[in-house]
Amino acid sequence: PPSPLFTKNILPIHPFIKHILTALIKHPKTGFYNYARAICLSEKINELKIAHLHAHFAFYTADVAFFTANLSKIPYSVSVHASDIFSRPPHLLRNCLIHASFITTCSQVAMERLISVLPEYPVQNLFLIKHGIPLDFFQPAKNKNDRLILAVGRLVPKKGFQFLLQACAILKNKGIDYKCIIIGDGPQRSFLLSEIKRLALNHHILMMGSLPQNKLLSYYQKATLLVVPSIVDKNGDMDGIPNVILEGMAMKIPIVASNIGGIPEVITNGKNGLLVPPGNSTAIASAIEKIFNNVSLAQHLTENARLFVEENFNINKNIKPLAELFK
Repeated sequence: PPSPLFTKNILPIHPFIKHILTALIKHPKTGFYNYARAICLSEKINELKIAHLHAHFAFYTADVAFFTANLSKIPYSVSVHASDIFSRPPHLLRNCLIHASFITTCSQVAMERLISVLPEYPVQNLFLIKHGIPLDFFQPAKNKNDRLILAVGRLVPKKGFQFLLQACAILKNKGIDYKCIIIGDGPQRSFLLSEIKRLALNHHILMMGSLPQNKLLSYYQKATLLVVPSIVDKNGDMDGIPNVILEGMAMKIPIVASNIGGIPEVITNGKNGLLVPPGNSTAIASAIEKIFNNVSLAQHLTENARLFVEENFNINKNIKPLAELFK
């Protein structure tokens, strides 16, 4: 560690020095790699005469952007999303964001988190810009499978898939016939497979692993409903606005989702989807059964959902405000 004299007299000179030393002392391996990446990137930026650097996610990408911008003497900006703003320690967020020329985020809940972490950052340089999806790609299908539950996402705690499994067990115990497909991969795969075995759901649930988007589309087309059972994990991480919700809405799939994070910003309960308390498997099962048994409700929800994403999450429209910030 640096001497107290060095810390007191040298570090305050420039935040760039402070950030580098913080990264190297607290995270020597990643800090070194990020600075090395910045040196290489800076050489390319100078060669191509790039005037502005933009990073997505306030993880190492934003760290590299900060280092590179200082080396190349150009401004940088960052788009934050969900896992970065909710799970990364505040002091590391501050280090990589405080000197950005502007910061964008795609949900109000993330914007509120930004303001709390960076209270002195100029609010006029914070922008809420909704992301979008290609609506021409996500076109609704006419023929759906009977009682096929779909879930899509990384197999990590904040996705709450264990509560979907518990809801599926409730449905099975009530004698309700269904199939459930979970698409995605991650560190919880072994745990979820053991839960499926423990709950005797092997004949009801299929774990598909990760799929490219073109293959995922065929499962959207077959699904009777989509479940997004998100929770807040032990590190405080949670979903912002998951793309899977927007894609499902565009595909006119009835959605059951947790009332958490940025999800209530897109799902209005009873209007374009059904919201349930996070971590409540009984409520998930009840919502699934409600959609299974009410075709008119499902149609009402999906018509409103498609209209909502057309009006608010068209990628061709929503990219324009971000493009304007670079002019």
